[in-house]
Amino acid sequence: MSDARLEQLGQRWTISNNELRLELKGPMTRTGQVAAYAGKLADEMDHHPTIKLEYAGLTLTINTHTAKAITQLDWDFGDRLETWLRANGWPT
Repeated sequence: MSDARLEQLGQRWTISNNELRLELKGPMTRTGQVAAYAGKLADEMDHHPTIKLEYAGLTLTINTHTAKAITQLDWDFGDRLETWLRANGWPT
């Protein structure tokens, strides 16, 4: 299941250390907008990723800590964030 779901999210997503991982490169003004939206989404879903924002880009990781695995909730978070990315000019 995870291979098909990962392919659906696109190339900027990977799985590492049992976490769903997004990496973006770009100016901080753009990646900061992604961090802000991811925070809004996290509050809406009551599911909170780790977000690392640096000058050269953004790294976001998410998994369900209680399950120590990637769960449906993580995939749903990734789907919603990826939909927003595509709608806001981030090429796939």
